[in-house]
Amino acid sequence: MKQMLTLTKFYVIDNITREKMEVKTMKYYDGGMPATVEVLANPTSEKGGIISYDLRRINLHDKIPDSSKKSYWQLESRYELVMEVAT
Repeated sequence: MKQMLTLTKFYVIDNITREKMEVKTMKYYDGGMPATVEVLANPTSEKGGIISYDLRRINLHDKIPDSSKKSYWQLESRYELVMEVAT
């Protein structure tokens, strides 16, 4: 039986700016999804072919402000956590 190597990467997508950020660290507690993740954002090209990133901590429970909604639970999530699997 041959084993297949799969590469799994996690990304956070900002639903306001549509920016896709690669997750750097993510910790699970009690088998649940994390409340915050650290992401690499804002890639910038520098001399010598080096790409630099901003390291940000994202709260996955942030909501998009909307004054027309009466309740916090009606607000749309600002961030989506997505997983990509490459074989």
